[in-house]
Amino acid sequence: MNLSKRVRKNIKNAGMILFVLMFLGLLTRMVVNVSQGGTIFGPYFLDESAEWEIFQSNIKPISIVYPANWRASNLPQGQGRDGEAITYIRPLHVSSYPYIQIASTELSTVSLKTVADWGESRIGAPGRASVQDYAPSSLDRVQVGDTEALIREYHYLNHSEKRVDCYHIYLLDGLDAYVVEMCIDEENDSSELQVVFEEMIESISFRQ
Repeated sequence: MNLSKRVRKNIKNAGMILFVLMFLGLLTRMVVNVSQGGTIFGPYFLDESAEWEIFQSNIKPISIVYPANWRASNLPQGQGRDGEAITYIRPLHVSSYPYIQIASTELSTVSLKTVADWGESRIGAPGRASVQDYAPSSLDRVQVGDTEALIREYHYLNHSEKRVDCYHIYLLDGLDAYVVEMCIDEENDSSELQVVFEEMIESISFRQ
């Protein structure tokens, strides 16, 4: 075997060894992430020492914190056919659940009840997810920072016949109505994720 062939063979063997080591490292990280209650790509939740990011919408004067290993996007053109959506937040490498969506509109009659009626009308509306067996809870009045709000829990079956649990938080800022929608499917639900949702709800604020 000449030298060039031996060199090519050694490079090929070294590349194979490196690939195997990288694969084993990735597999180990996936196992650790899943054992911590997250996905194969990373945990949904953060411990007390971990970082949070502040998302400030550049469309409306609303802000919310989210885990630093999640992604937050402004939606200046809406989301698909949903022209009222202004913000979408979800963990990295996740395409469906969990997610947080913020939508906003202006209402002619300004009250939290009309905001709740508008927010509920968005569930299963054209351009949004298919909803079957929708089951809402009653509305509860809550305090979000300095702002009074209404909150509703509900669940439904999606197009894959999987149960999805959601929160709707209804808020008013002047004439602007907001609904913050937080959803998780049954496969990915966890107590840690519920803590993340609670932290995010408590952080909602409006720029003065």
